Amino acid sequence: MTWPCRRLHHGPGPHAAASSAWTQHTVQEHIARITTEHGVQATPAELREFISLATKLAVSDCFSVLPPGAPTPEHVAHLTSLSVIAA
Repeated sequence: MTWPCRRLHHGPGPHAAASSAWTQHTVQEHIARITTEHGVQATPAELREFISLATKLAVSDCFSVLPPGAPTPEHVAHLTSLSVIAA
């Protein structure tokens, strides 16, 4: 399994996706977990900014699996990538 959107983790492991569609919040949670597990040290404000920027970068590589023009509520896992669809 792989990360959705921009690839944030190299291969299967504890951060591998359990599904092929994600919410922005789920992507953000995984980025925060990886950042913490790698021992990144910064002020709380710097960590929030880094996690926010990394989330925006990852999500920018995504597209929605919902029909064009459909609402995209935050709680609906709809973000994925071409590599996930191609698999």
